[in-house]
Amino acid sequence: MDNLLYEPLKYYETKGRQAHRANVESFFDELKRRSGIDEQQNKMTVDKYKAKQSEADKLDKKASRYKTFRVLLIIAAVLGFILLLYGFSSSLLFSLVGAVLIAASLCLIFIKLNKLIKHFSALLSEKRAEAEEIRLEAERQMAPLNALFSDRDSYNLVEKTLPELKFNVNYSSQKEKEYIELSGISPEDNPEMSTLDIISGNFNGNPFVYEKTLKHEMGEETYHGFLTIHWTERYTDSNGRRRTRTRSQTLRASVVKPKPFYSEDTVLKYVSQGAPELSFTREGMYHDDKSEKEIEKTVRRGEKELRKKQEQALEEGKNFVEMTNTEFEVLFGALNRDHEVQFRMMFTPLAQNNMVDLMRSETGYGDDFDFYKQKRVNIIHSDHTQNWKMDASVKNYHSFDFEVIKNKFITENEEFFKSVFFDFAPLFAVPMYLDEPVRSLEPLKEYKCNYTSYEYESLANRMPPSLLSAEGSATRSIIKAGKAVKGQDGSDKVELKAYSYRAYDRIDYVPRMGGDGKMHLVPVPWVEYIPVEKSSFADIFPLEANEQKHKQFSSCCHGLAARVLDE
Repeated sequence: MDNLLYEPLKYYETKGRQAHRANVESFFDELKRRSGIDEQQNKMTVDKYKAKQSEADKLDKKASRYKTFRVLLIIAAVLGFILLLYGFSSSLLFSLVGAVLIAASLCLIFIKLNKLIKHFSALLSEKRAEAEEIRLEAERQMAPLNALFSDRDSYNLVEKTLPELKFNVNYSSQKEKEYIELSGISPEDNPEMSTLDIISGNFNGNPFVYEKTLKHEMGEETYHGFLTIHWTERYTDSNGRRRTRTRSQTLRASVVKPKPFYSEDTVLKYVSQGAPELSFTREGMYHDDKSEKEIEKTVRRGEKELRKKQEQALEEGKNFVEMTNTEFEVLFGALNRDHEVQFRMMFTPLAQNNMVDLMRSETGYGDDFDFYKQKRVNIIHSDHTQNWKMDASVKNYHSFDFEVIKNKFITENEEFFKSVFFDFAPLFAVPMYLDEPVRSLEPLKEYKCNYTSYEYESLANRMPPSLLSAEGSATRSIIKAGKAVKGQDGSDKVELKAYSYRAYDRIDYVPRMGGDGKMHLVPVPWVEYIPVEKSSFADIFPLEANEQKHKQFSSCCHGLAARVLDE
């Protein structure tokens, strides 16, 4: 292992970033060589396409101007018609002006403008067709290169830069078994959450899992309604006369009703046997937008709070001792740690300095990460990962333009590496977390299926929503994988349950007193959500081994495909 990884920020700034770009560029150049594409020929074709598109855009602008002028003339003709009608009852001059406006407008429209618009529209269609033909030619030129890209490219490139980091093709039942054996914790099956995507692997033998989930929560929505009322009242004016007048008032009301809410979240879970009895939570302070003086002020204020906490702990007989590096103690802020000795073993002076460097660095993403330690399981939740293109799909850089493909491929893979690295960086910052695991836990029994519920749900969530959701569903579905059995053909047969809601429009009538002295019922429209569910059965199989056998499948990812079975 590269010893520089013991100082992750230094590694990224002085070696990792440059090494990864070099690997990406070298890999791309090799694909270009294998594809046999002609870069210069493509450039000329793309230039022709852009020139033809430019001609089409100019024609489109001309046609649009003439169409706008025609609309103005139609308005003028309508105005002329109004003047003509008005002139019959008031003045001959208005009639003459109206007649002239009508005649001039219609003549320009039918004799000149319509022909010009038709002419330019025909030319525009011709130019668009010519441009599309050139684009298709450019696409054919780039087809050999586009065909060489793989959804595994981004993962393979990260592995080349960081050989200790390995990504699994998919999260098999065997990999989950290893995860549970080393962590000592079985993953929770939360009925309110469904897996949208899953990436697993290991660093130096320590397993990790990236999990993107869809979460359902039942909350409340406030609906508003109004009713405008009118009434007549009598009053005495300043001259003492009795008069009547019409009054109006808008009455408003609201109701609060249950409503389902959905949110997506991505976390990294890493298993290490370092400090195995220690748990704590820390949340990002997001001080990357603060000046040095503001951060120093935060640290000084935190030092005072630490001293108070230490004094209070001594009085209560608790085990809390302030770290010597108070900047780390304040900025990291894991003050709810439950094992002081193991916390200090974990955060050596080097680890403390590493963590402070990461939290204050502008090279990465700053202090945008939360760090939750639950015994052997370490959870990193970062802001930047929420927008990370986790699927690393080749669609991210497919194009008919070689320069676009090249720039996107390099940019996407640089950002992919950066996002992954700075999720792992808080873990790399702790030297004991880089050690290989000691497999001392009792092995578990073998699974009765090939893959995990995470993969089943991930595949299911890539299917068209109408395929699994109950008829009439108006919301997203929380898809949960049920029991799975291993088929004789090497596939898994699994039950998928989709939980969602139908929506029905309702109206509540809320009484409100009006200014007329009467009670009125204000209508408040709202939506009632009725839970529904649907069960389906799917066949999960390795894509490469079965794509000829299964001509059609509902979704695929991670080298797997899923096909919903006929009921």
